[in-house]
Amino acid sequence: MRIKNLLGHKKLSFLAAAATLVLTYLSLGNISAPMMTVSNSDKIAHSIAYFVFTWIWFVFFYFSEKFQLSFVKSLLYASVLCFVYGVLMEVSQGVFTNYRYVELFDIAANTSGIVIAVIFIRILKNTLVRI
Repeated sequence: MRIKNLLGHKKLSFLAAAATLVLTYLSLGNISAPMMTVSNSDKIAHSIAYFVFTWIWFVFFYFSEKFQLSFVKSLLYASVLCFVYGVLMEVSQGVFTNYRYVELFDIAANTSGIVIAVIFIRILKNTLVRI
């Protein structure tokens, strides 16, 4: 109840929309990533981005007074939405840009971030339900 009072539906909606817009810009924008020495560092970035993205959408669905979804439905909706969004962004990179291309390993990295978020959310279920 505390989170519902702290973050009303409009604030949660803004947070989810802002996260989606930022991820869309990062996915489709013509931006150059800094050179990193870690092999496959972009895949790590994909995993982290989708981990956070899944958390944000879970919080939106679960704590929004407008939706009032159960824990399981909120988690399912968030994970499916983030997965579909990730696939759409990868396809959009190949269709709408000439500086990016579809990469199946990016989809796998996105999915790993979603799965890790789901695991963490499930582990923290009792705490989140009490809030």
